[in-house]
Amino acid sequence: MMINNKIIKAYSNLYEAINHDVATVCPAGWYSTADLQLHWEYATLRAASSRALDYYTKGLFIRKEYKLKNKSTGCKAYAYHPSHKYKSLAQCDYEYRNYNVDKIPAGWVSVRDLKIKYKISKSFVHDLIDKWNLDYKIYKAANKLGGYTAMMFINYNKFKKLYDQRS
Repeated sequence: MMINNKIIKAYSNLYEAINHDVATVCPAGWYSTADLQLHWEYATLRAASSRALDYYTKGLFIRKEYKLKNKSTGCKAYAYHPSHKYKSLAQCDYEYRNYNVDKIPAGWVSVRDLKIKYKISKSFVHDLIDKWNLDYKIYKAANKLGGYTAMMFINYNKFKKLYDQRS
């Protein structure tokens, strides 16, 4: 879900105006959760904090606790920095998208790609695979949401040959 940056900045300014005594001292060159929220265009700090923790557990970020100026809240604040392997947030985002993704062999395509290319339904592609007894493999591939999902892949050349020969 894409959120307008102006709305996020307005809420951020409102939050700072209400909690002006809870200013933080984030180390220079590090990113606070609020900075990451703006980068990922998330609606809430909680969502940005969860994703930052996920980056940290996968080794993409280094995490460092820093102190709040007002300790009455009792909250822990963390600053994040890209791991030594990565130079920028964009590089970390790319690696996060491809984390735990299987390497797809050359010449193999997903059922979704066949569906789009030939303008046929997904169930029809599955029916053809069953009818022609084609070999398929399940691989973990990146999806649109930044994660990965199990998808069915088949050999494109075999499918194309049989699809072109059908009557």
